[in-house]
Order: sequence, then C-alpha cells, then structure tokens
Amino acid sequence: MAMLNRLGRLVWEAGGLPTLMDLFEDGSVDRQLVASVIRTSGEEGESLLLKLMRLHKNDKIRMATASVLSYRLPVNERDLEADLLLMDEYETDPSTMRPG
Repeated sequence: MAMLNRLGRLVWEAGGLPTLMDLFEDGSVDRQLVASVIRTSGEEGESLLLKLMRLHKNDKIRMATASVLSYRLPVNERDLEADLLLMDEYETDPSTMRPG
C-alpha cells in the first residue's frame, strides 16, 4: 500500500480506484493509508474524497478523508529535474576517498 502512495496518477490510470474504495469501505486496511493513496492519485482521487467527506455516513471514513485532503501534490509528478555535476578526473585525490 505504501508503494502505491508513490505511484501518483498511475493508480487511477490503471483502474485501481474501485479496489481502493472497496478497501476503504471494508476497513480491513488502515483507512488513513488508503485515503492517502486515493489522494495521491490526482484530481480524480481528490474529487472522490471530497464527495466522501460530504456524503458518507461513516465518521471514520470522513475523518480519514479530511485528514489527507490537505496534502499538496506536485503539479506534474512525472516532470522530475536532476542536476548532474561532472567533475574533472584530476580534481579528485584517491588517497582522500573513503572506501565503499
């Protein structure tokens, strides 16, 4: 479940929201964690959680929903930036490098 939390929109695109909703309703898995996965699945998950918070009769589901709606999501989770620094081979002294 924790791994799904890092997949972002891929959960929704793969059709995983109905399964997550079943787990959320059932309560056999930590509802806080399931709500977090639904939240990280993008705008679709957010709108689903908003509906649950307004309309669901189970207070435990509404509390788990309300606790994750404040999470901020990246605008585009697939747009990652990385800076690579290439060093000249003469700048490093092998005698000062640690093993491993």
